[in-house]
Amino acid sequence: MRYAHSLAILLAVVISGCTTDEDRMEARVEALPELPAAIADQLDETTMALRNPELGTLPQPEVITNPQLKPCCSIKITKRLKVRYETTWCVNPFKDLVLSANLEKKAPGDAAGVSDVRHSKLTNLRGKRLLRPFWCQTSSGPWDADLVFDHGCTSGPYYTLVVSTPGGLVSFPPWVGGEGNKPASVTVLECTLVSTARSTCGISTCDCRSSSCSPPEQCSCPVF
Repeated sequence: MRYAHSLAILLAVVISGCTTDEDRMEARVEALPELPAAIADQLDETTMALRNPELGTLPQPEVITNPQLKPCCSIKITKRLKVRYETTWCVNPFKDLVLSANLEKKAPGDAAGVSDVRHSKLTNLRGKRLLRPFWCQTSSGPWDADLVFDHGCTSGPYYTLVVSTPGGLVSFPPWVGGEGNKPASVTVLECTLVSTARSTCGISTCDCRSSSCSPPEQCSCPVF
């Protein structure tokens, strides 16, 4: 009886002193500040990343209906950018603790080369308590982005911008009036010309040859 009691005490001591990876992760998440409700309300429940608040607010491109106004060639110019754009994304840190063995040194979802990352936790989403807290990060990058200028045979010139973030692709609606009319929340740091694609709009005398930029060191373009 005395032996069984001693064994029970020893087992309790061993169990109480055993800290699992999940316990350590839970302690790390619990120590984080709560993600502000104003930001949490803008999260997409499927991707758990920030929705783009500017979607649907920029002007749409014009449609050319007069054949006399059609351009000689359609043209599509693609540029690769490095931009700053603040966004928030949240991940479930308990989803795969085996792959998260290095989380004591690095937060889940951290992207290489990204600075100014702010960490927080998400325990409530639109008034509902989550079963387990999410680890959220907010950063302005820098991120890679693709800018496309498109002037078709029957549509006026417009621009589209897609930014690649850890929370997924952020696609801005098209805008007109030049590169400088980009969304105000995006700051361009670097610009590289990728390609210029042309095709004829029905006028046989037009020179509509396409081109790509190579080598890369000769492909830089002005920031805007």
